[in-house]
Amino acid sequence: MKKCIITVYYLIDNFCKIYQESERRRLIPSSNQRNRDGKLSLAELLTIVIYFYLSPCKDFKNYYLFVYQVIVE
Repeated sequence: MKKCIITVYYLIDNFCKIYQESERRRLIPSSNQRNRDGKLSLAELLTIVIYFYLSPCKDFKNYYLFVYQVIVE
């Protein structure tokens, strides 16, 4: 299961890099833009959300407590 998650994360990360670069070129430059990165990358967030929606869990709390911690270990 870890190998599958790593593969999905790799594909999502490549997509996010291309998407963020195209968004950066499309937006009008401004001095008020926030350039600080978050704690989790966009690819990490999308991977967690995709696996949450594919899981049988009804809410995110149960997904995190039972499924996500099994994956991390």
